[in-house]
Amino acid sequence: MSGKFLAGLLLVALGAGLRFWALDRHSLWTDEFFTLQRITGAPAPAEATPPLYFVLLQYWTAAAGLTPAALRAFSALWGVAGLLVIWLAGARLVSPPAGLFALAVAALSPFHLAYSQEARPYAMLFALSAASFWTLAEALRGGTRWWLAWVACTAALLYTHYWGLFVWAAGALYA
Repeated sequence: MSGKFLAGLLLVALGAGLRFWALDRHSLWTDEFFTLQRITGAPAPAEATPPLYFVLLQYWTAAAGLTPAALRAFSALWGVAGLLVIWLAGARLVSPPAGLFALAVAALSPFHLAYSQEARPYAMLFALSAASFWTLAEALRGGTRWWLAWVACTAALLYTHYWGLFVWAAGALYA
């Protein structure tokens, strides 16, 4: 096992530990409470957010429960997935040291950490955005399966959050 790969695994483990640490230290805040209301069918303020995150979260909570820690763990998983995607994409598209650097920045980013610990779609948005850019870059290098992966990632992104439109537009300009 190479030293760069081991360093990457250690950074992912550190990032995962930080994202899953103390998920229940606070009660739900307003937007997280809206998430809970939305997935349980309780009366909630209208929210103009695409449904994919909330549909998947309903399946997650059916297995994991409705505690604050269980709700936030779904986002923490997406946060860790985002770390993996940013590492692998950076290593493949630029260089292994660039992938490690991108992983270290994301793993230790207080913003990425905060959004990976709240029951909102932002960690999923990050992971799918990174996956969308990666698959587009690979598709432009010449690979039919990468085009299919880009369509799937970008469609999921657009069904997760409207900010995905900016990622799609940036990808269109890049292409």
